[in-house]
Amino acid sequence: ESATALRTRLRLAALELDTAQISTIHGFCQRSLREQGLDEGGSDTISPDRDLLETIAADLWREIATGADAQRYDAFVRVADSSESLLRLLLATCASDAGLSPQESGDPASAHAALDALRKATRAFVQSWLQQGEPAFAALLARARSGDLNKASYAAEKVEAHAAAFALALARGELPDRNLLQRYTPAALAKGLKKGKPPLPATEFFAAIEPLLAVHDAADRAQQRWGMGLLHEAVAEAHRRLDALRRAQRSASYDDLIRRLRDALDGAHGAALAEKLHAHYPFALVDEFQDTDARQFAIFDAIYGAPHPAIGSAD
Repeated sequence: ESATALRTRLRLAALELDTAQISTIHGFCQRSLREQGLDEGGSDTISPDRDLLETIAADLWREIATGADAQRYDAFVRVADSSESLLRLLLATCASDAGLSPQESGDPASAHAALDALRKATRAFVQSWLQQGEPAFAALLARARSGDLNKASYAAEKVEAHAAAFALALARGELPDRNLLQRYTPAALAKGLKKGKPPLPATEFFAAIEPLLAVHDAADRAQQRWGMGLLHEAVAEAHRRLDALRRAQRSASYDDLIRRLRDALDGAHGAALAEKLHAHYPFALVDEFQDTDARQFAIFDAIYGAPHPAIGSAD
């Protein structure tokens, strides 16, 4: 191309610059879907997902909270402790392909079995307290007052307060806080003994804490896995309800537009669609390119990947 022809072409391009289509990514996707007949029956309105998802999240939360299985609710609140936290997860899964993590989830039967084992272990520990707990703490308190124990962890006033916390929780048939239990395992107590001091006598009560913690942690893991399974079910159900509402209202969200075009470009006829869009929009200038997410980038990459030209500009 000669210098004269190049100057002429650039001058014409500058004169026609104002005729270029300028759009948000959502407007580009909506126009492309309509022009290519991919609008899934048509959408009369475009609106954010949040309003619909707020209602869906509240409904799902109420259904779980008022269900007959209290353990099911307890498992669920470990991963989504309010309708607001469930809403945040739903909004995130609508805006991203990342999905929920971890994908592995447990079953109700395993969780119920683990919780039954914990209840049995708790009852046994309550009986151990009634028979041996107070004498065990009294002997430990005497060693603390004599200066045998590290004061940072086992000062006499701390041991007294901890003994009272054990008594209060176990009187209700509940376990003390896990961190408090951990502090009174034989291994933890041995670490709290000052160098050169006589070893602490073994007691059945403190020795029972480590196996109790093992049962406690197994139940916690089982309930967490069950909760993740329930959360996956809730998210899937929320998306089903959202899709049904969108169809009934003939509406779509901004995320829907991006997802639909990305899915079409990934589909069986994606290559042909990309060529059509590139022929219609042979050049793209993407402003604020640093804000482009994975789904948006996949669209640009399908249409303008090498050797097609695209330019991204960032701050």
